[in-house]
Amino acid sequence: MLIFASDILYPVDLTSHDPASATQSSTERTFDVIVVGSGPAGLVAAELLSRDPDVNVLILEAGGPSLQCTGGTLVPPYANGTGLTYFDIPGEYANVAFMLPSNVSSSWHMEWLDTPKNHLAKLVGGSSSINAALYFRPPASYVDEIQWPYGAADVAAGFAEIEKGFGWTDVPSTDGLWYAQDVYAHMASALKHSANFTERSINQTPDLKHLVYGHPPFTIKHGLRDSPAKTFLGAMATRSNVVLEMWATAVQVQHKHGRASGVVYNKGNAVGTALWTAQLRSPHGAVLLAAGTLNTPKLLLQSGIGPTQQLPLVHALGLPLPLGPWIQNEAVGAQLFDTHQVAVTFRAPTSVLQGRRRFGFDYLHPPPEAVRQFLDRRAGPLTSSNPVFISYESVVHPTTSREFHFQITVFPHAVPPYGDNAMEFTLCFNLNNPMSRAALGFSPNTNRRGRPLYGMLPNTTLYWDNDDDLDMMVTYINQTISRLSDVDTTPVFSPPDQATIASSSWEESPHEWVRQHTLVTDHFGGTCSAHPSSSSSCADASLVVRGTSNVFVGDGSLVSGGSVNPYGFVMYTGYQVSIGVKKHLTMSNQSHPDNSQTPRDDNRGGD
Repeated sequence: MLIFASDILYPVDLTSHDPASATQSSTERTFDVIVVGSGPAGLVAAELLSRDPDVNVLILEAGGPSLQCTGGTLVPPYANGTGLTYFDIPGEYANVAFMLPSNVSSSWHMEWLDTPKNHLAKLVGGSSSINAALYFRPPASYVDEIQWPYGAADVAAGFAEIEKGFGWTDVPSTDGLWYAQDVYAHMASALKHSANFTERSINQTPDLKHLVYGHPPFTIKHGLRDSPAKTFLGAMATRSNVVLEMWATAVQVQHKHGRASGVVYNKGNAVGTALWTAQLRSPHGAVLLAAGTLNTPKLLLQSGIGPTQQLPLVHALGLPLPLGPWIQNEAVGAQLFDTHQVAVTFRAPTSVLQGRRRFGFDYLHPPPEAVRQFLDRRAGPLTSSNPVFISYESVVHPTTSREFHFQITVFPHAVPPYGDNAMEFTLCFNLNNPMSRAALGFSPNTNRRGRPLYGMLPNTTLYWDNDDDLDMMVTYINQTISRLSDVDTTPVFSPPDQATIASSSWEESPHEWVRQHTLVTDHFGGTCSAHPSSSSSCADASLVVRGTSNVFVGDGSLVSGGSVNPYGFVMYTGYQVSIGVKKHLTMSNQSHPDNSQTPRDDNRGGD
């Protein structure tokens, strides 16, 4: 595999083999498939497509290296000499996501995104290189809930195929032990006795998502992150038909009346940039957008594809290529959602210790013995990210009868701002299937260069736009507080701060408190959703953008609603779109791809 960082081959060892020496820039070659984004879906799709040595694949990544195997060098002080980066070490998740200084983390933040603010990753592996590595198989019912173009059996087959390429486990420590289990046992006791929850192996029983709890499953192997930047990218390391361009930010899809012929991109880092064009080698090639829920709509809009109201704003951007006839697709950027998350700290009684020294584990300040355990044996709490307990419950709205799917993710420590009580731990309340929706696009507001800003559109609200979402979250938090009180565990609410937005108290106004303490979960979706039959969806059943013939999408933007943590399903979309692209590449006389699987056509109408 040829790997470029700016104009220079980047020295990367993805497996035991060195990548081939680069003699050509990607701009001096043509490709059958251009993949925009090296996130979890993009890397899965690229690996599956490049198994055919006759299919030349270019991967454009806006950021730089991440894990050690990609050339990453951001190493925590205690790991000096090992080469293991913050991204490799599962226990550094919270540091990477929230605590590193901005002059470090800004290198993988998306500077072009005005809102929503988040920590999503502009680097090799995308979100899968910085997330908590929580990997869930969705319930079979999910495909019906989101009107996915493929049935549950097809999705299960896709998961089985991608799981051949990586490891997942709910026992990440190499010594076969679980850690911070006092917190786990305490939560289990409360939920079993107060609400009849049962313990399950979450990924072995994916359809059970009501009144169940269990150990979190992770994509971790031998105590290290086992994400697509290591696994699927590693599988391509010796393939001469794959090129990875880092620091390559896609600007426009070059197309004529919806048939793509290439991608224009800025190539370079902070030192300087240059404009390049990667070309498809035949009219029957494909462009695959895997830039993520927040970025794929931007690239479509800049390519002249999207809602007609965006046309004058896109014209004002001063783009490299003149826009051709605008391709109307009103669903581009619409229906943005995110899991609604609120974190509440609780305090357990010291009596649960029963003579033990420690109740939880502080991942942000690991003790020396935990560091030694990890470095010497790849064992201990640092072999997983912070979550130690997961539970699921579906709650039916008393008036509408709609089901609201709640997930509680438990950290064995308080989240910032810290208390000084070692008995504190944090529950992250997740509403996985909110009704609230916002929209992404360019707005009349301008940046310092006088160009329209890209982000959430004015007058759209991502969180708690729907009153039922808010009511059900408040009800569920109150219900959980009551359940935990049965084991003498109480919530710890910070006092209101009149100098900040957090000026409400839970006791006086729980609804307002929830609004003020909502976290960006980064489980985004909906901005180019696919539908088996609706002509008003952004993408069709083959995951082709409507109005185009060879522009495919493979990322979280395809799903119209949420379920479990989406990391696994996003990887699956890479598998599913690769099938459509492969079929398209073989159909030289047709302008629109079929799929080797049969998409559902249930005539359920529009979204």
